[in-house]
Amino acid sequence: MILAKLGKIWKDTRGRLFHKFYDETKSLDENVEHRYPRGINPDHWRAFLEYRLEEDTLEKCITNTANRAKQLYTHVGGLKTLARRTEEEEKRHERFFSMGEM
Repeated sequence: MILAKLGKIWKDTRGRLFHKFYDETKSLDENVEHRYPRGINPDHWRAFLEYRLEEDTLEKCITNTANRAKQLYTHVGGLKTLARRTEEEEKRHERFFSMGEM
């Protein structure tokens, strides 16, 4: 649970850093020399920018954005297990719920 939360926070932070500090109008060298976040080594920032600007990475970003736009439902189950949620819904509605319904 903690590792999953840390993974999401790290993913979100990488995205924020890229969008806040990367300037498309400047070259890679200018972005590395003048627009890197405080506390991050410029060599690490260069490696990160090179990865983000690779053709494969840009294609994945476009594909992921399109897939998220198609998503009708987000996971809002919270911390309860599926079994516990099923039991609560069955008591509330006084009927049986199949796995597909849940």
